[in-house]
Amino acid sequence: MKKLSLLLFVTLLAISCSSKKEEAVQEVIKPIKTAKAETKSLISKNYAGVVVSDQTTTLAFKVGGQVINKAVRTGDQVKAGQLLVELDTRDLDLQHEVNRSAYVTAKSQYERYKRLLEKGAVSQQDYEIAETNYDKARGALDNSENKLKDTKLYAPFAGTIENTFVSEYQEISIGEPILRLVNTEQFYVQFNLADYSLQALKKGKPEFFVKFGNISNRYYKASLREYTDISTDGTGIPITVWVDDPEFNNVIKPGFSCDVKVDFYFEDNNGSIVVPITAVFVDFQTGKTCVMVVNNNIAKKREVVVRQLEGKDYAEITQGLEVGETVVTSGAVTLKDGQKVKVIN
Repeated sequence: MKKLSLLLFVTLLAISCSSKKEEAVQEVIKPIKTAKAETKSLISKNYAGVVVSDQTTTLAFKVGGQVINKAVRTGDQVKAGQLLVELDTRDLDLQHEVNRSAYVTAKSQYERYKRLLEKGAVSQQDYEIAETNYDKARGALDNSENKLKDTKLYAPFAGTIENTFVSEYQEISIGEPILRLVNTEQFYVQFNLADYSLQALKKGKPEFFVKFGNISNRYYKASLREYTDISTDGTGIPITVWVDDPEFNNVIKPGFSCDVKVDFYFEDNNGSIVVPITAVFVDFQTGKTCVMVVNNNIAKKREVVVRQLEGKDYAEITQGLEVGETVVTSGAVTLKDGQKVKVIN
């Protein structure tokens, strides 16, 4: 009898422990990530940008020769019209004198033949030969004068010498890169937009904002400068914007990194909202499209209607959700209806 009672007690204890384990399993709280359902009239996205100078040029000489005066170094600030580099002019000076003497002679002969032609003392052919020689001599003189002018390299605009490629007394060739000049006062911001967001750019009436984390922690208004609707290298659609916020104090330089926020506004909002595409899943039992809505740390399954996808990041919902509701964006398909969760965004 005692053995029977002991066996019954052990059995009841095992059942009790099993029940408690099941309850413990049911009470497991799963960590999740969530997002808010937003109206389709506004979608915000962030991109990594870089500051690019609006004026950048590599300067070179139109003539060859020896560098005798390198007036600037890398990092120097220069003004528009400032002398940068100068070449030796001795050979060109000699050629210029030869051309000038030939020009004086040809001009004198041309003027004399012109007077003689009026008197009928020379033929029309002789006069035309003199005129041709005069034109050639004048062209040669002009060319030598231009070459002398081209031995001096001036800054076409104010800026900073980003790099120099030659040294004094070095022989350089025509068109050889001499230095690189960058305008550090006029700039724009460049970033790449994912190709699937191109339609949003065209239809979404975007507003641009730029934040320079190393300068301040606020966004400044910017305006679209230009973009192309192709991506030749597969990195996205190149977009450039001007920072034209009147409160912006230009203390940045080309090469600085920044954060670009784009607000896409849509006028064709028909009551639909958008959620991250990772929030949407198909219920394998019913075949219905669903999301997990979180309220008071409880995840509830809800059927929704998806009209179309907004690129690769968002799904457009026409029924089943309200603006501002919280949906699970990671692991929604593994949750049970009514399961307790913990948001870890």
